[in-house]
Amino acid sequence: MTSRFPILLTFIASGLLSLQAEDAFPLKDQNGKPISCSEDSSKIKWVKGFGGVLLLSSDLKVFETWDTKPEIPVITTIDKVSRNGTLLPVVVFISPGITASGEADVTCELTIRKPDGTIYGETMNLTGWKGRYLAPPANLMLTKDRIGLHIEPADPLGTYTIDVTLRDKVRQVELPLHATFRVDE
Repeated sequence: MTSRFPILLTFIASGLLSLQAEDAFPLKDQNGKPISCSEDSSKIKWVKGFGGVLLLSSDLKVFETWDTKPEIPVITTIDKVSRNGTLLPVVVFISPGITASGEADVTCELTIRKPDGTIYGETMNLTGWKGRYLAPPANLMLTKDRIGLHIEPADPLGTYTIDVTLRDKVRQVELPLHATFRVDE
């Protein structure tokens, strides 16, 4: 099933830097209402000023347009993939810790499990951001390293899980993000 993720990736301009609540994430839904982490705590996290979102898409244009357009794209998300289909875990973060020298250090690990719980694939130490960070704190950033998953004809049918650990090494914060998707014929 393909659907619009219930958020447009835009930030709340007023009061963003003063957010203190653990359940506040600077995103709005399609009606302009602020999204709370509690609305989908497995895919959206906000801890100690650092936030992350895990979205599943099949639209390669997300990666192509993210860095070339001034506005954040609306991401069409999926929860089902056919064999021979493509799945793109889209990991977005906001407001990483910055060192005194102006650098950020964000990494992520990703593990995909088959319906029987065995590991389908995993990646360790992907770069979210490493080095000088000039973006305003309120900017949503797509991780620098990105992966795609091609579902092979022999892959088992059923529900797969994706677990991402997004790390802000400056703030020493980990955000565990989780999503599932189904593989159908």
